[in-house]
Amino acid sequence: MLRESAGAVMNASWEVQAFEGDPAPLVIVSGDTCVAECFITGEKTESVEKAVSNALLIAAAPDLLHALQNLIGYREKHYRIPDHAIETAKKAVLKATGGSDHVATIN
Repeated sequence: MLRESAGAVMNASWEVQAFEGDPAPLVIVSGDTCVAECFITGEKTESVEKAVSNALLIAAAPDLLHALQNLIGYREKHYRIPDHAIETAKKAVLKATGGSDHVATIN
């Protein structure tokens, strides 16, 4: 159940939306679904920068996963990419997919 739900959300585009409040939330959404929240606590520049960086990284997760899947699939069909780079990409894909090895098919 979790893997199917996660798959549906991972296939959609994620974006960051900022809201007013104390603490001020940065909400990562996929359509009408809240994926995650990052909160800005206080007015310190470091807190704001960290929350924004975290929100942007989370929002990029589906795109990063897709890029890694394509890299792995492309390497297996076409060119030689260093083994350590592929192993790192495979570990990231496994982590992002909950342990399922989803590798894109490249023609």
